[in-house]
Amino acid sequence: MKFKIVNNIFEIKKLTYKNIDKNYINRINDRNIKYKKKTIKQQINYIQSIRKKGDEIFQLLYRNKLVATSGFQFMRNITYQGILIIDKNFLGKGYAKYFILSFLIFVSKKYKKKLFCAVINKENIKSIKSFQKVGYQLKKKNKNNGMFFFLNIKNCKVKIRKNINEY
Repeated sequence: MKFKIVNNIFEIKKLTYKNIDKNYINRINDRNIKYKKKTIKQQINYIQSIRKKGDEIFQLLYRNKLVATSGFQFMRNITYQGILIIDKNFLGKGYAKYFILSFLIFVSKKYKKKLFCAVINKENIKSIKSFQKVGYQLKKKNKNNGMFFFLNIKNCKVKIRKNINEY
């Protein structure tokens, strides 16, 4: 599925193993990522194991280059979302909320999901703000610094045009 975000065309589909490279591994070893994978092979094995459970990691491409990934855990009524911007050229430029929303729309349409949750470390302020800009709301905190944000896709704060491929 293709999306137009800030006058750029992006494509979302399942993460391909060829896009798991050294740059990808360096980004997932960021201090805010809970589950670190040290090698390309370990990350591919990890993705294979989550796919066996019915969960998925999607990629967002720009000009056929990996820009971001978003993992989804499909529970009964709630779908858990995480996001990671891989391409540093898109960091700090206001794209995160659009990427989060694009993945949400894609999963909502493809898998008929409406309720989403993001668990974010309280120290990851930039991520918290990005999820809140989309419409995620804080519902609870745990003693391990995790903050649980929830969203019903119908309550997104970012306006969605009738043509879902443009906003």
